Amino acid sequence: MSINLSSLTSALASSSTNGTTSTNSLGDFDTFLQLLTTELQYQDPTEPVDNTELVSQMAQLNLLEQVNTINSSLTFYQAAGLIGQDVTYQTTDTSGATTTAVGTVSSVVSSGGETYLNINGTLISPSAVLQVSASA
Repeated sequence: MSINLSSLTSALASSSTNGTTSTNSLGDFDTFLQLLTTELQYQDPTEPVDNTELVSQMAQLNLLEQVNTINSSLTFYQAAGLIGQDVTYQTTDTSGATTTAVGTVSSVVSSGGETYLNINGTLISPSAVLQVSASA
């Protein structure tokens, strides 16, 4: 299989600026899918993708999707372990100022594939937690 690397690079760069490609890392599901799609789009028709290589890429895609699912579940269960705990967390208000607050986690909410802690009626990302302590 022969791929024009400059075409592939420019296509990925343009899709990144359009917001369709995640900026996390090459381990990201969306990035992998975009790369696979672009690779198939720019392949040389006289040298199509080998069946073994295509099956291998599809298996990688499936594995990556499963790892993302496991990661989401793990994040949810880790967050559930914080229920009843006092946490110190940071938030950013509408003016852009960062504030630190303390509250007790009353529940965990999963919405749109993301996990949030319900602290005093406010949904907080687990990544905003700075400290966890036993509830008094």
